[in-house]
Amino acid sequence: MEVLCDRYRCPLNIGLESESDVAEELLRQLMVPDRTKLEAGTEFDTDMVLLKLNLVGIRAMITRDLRYLDALNYFYELPRRSLIRMRSNPRLLAFWLCIYAQLLCTPEW
Repeated sequence: MEVLCDRYRCPLNIGLESESDVAEELLRQLMVPDRTKLEAGTEFDTDMVLLKLNLVGIRAMITRDLRYLDALNYFYELPRRSLIRMRSNPRLLAFWLCIYAQLLCTPEW
C-alpha cells in the first residue's frame, strides 16, 4: 500500500502509457486473488482493495478501457455484506463510489 501511495502521489499518473503494466497488474489482482477472497468470504486487506479500485477507476476514466470499468462494476455489485466491510476506510470508499458514478455518467459508454 505504501509503495502505491508513494508512486501515485498524483493518482492521475496511473493513466500514463508508461504505467500500463502497473495498471494491468492491479486489474489482475482485483479480478483474481481479491475477487476469490471476497467470494469465499475470507479476510482481505480492505484499504488495499479500495486503493486498487480507485486507481483502476482513474485508469478507466483516462483510457476508456471497459475492462477497468467492469472491475469496478463487479465490486459494486457484491453482496451488501462485502461492501459493509469496506466502510472501514470511508474516505477511500467515498472516492471509489464517486469515481464509479462519474464513469457511469460518461457519455458514449
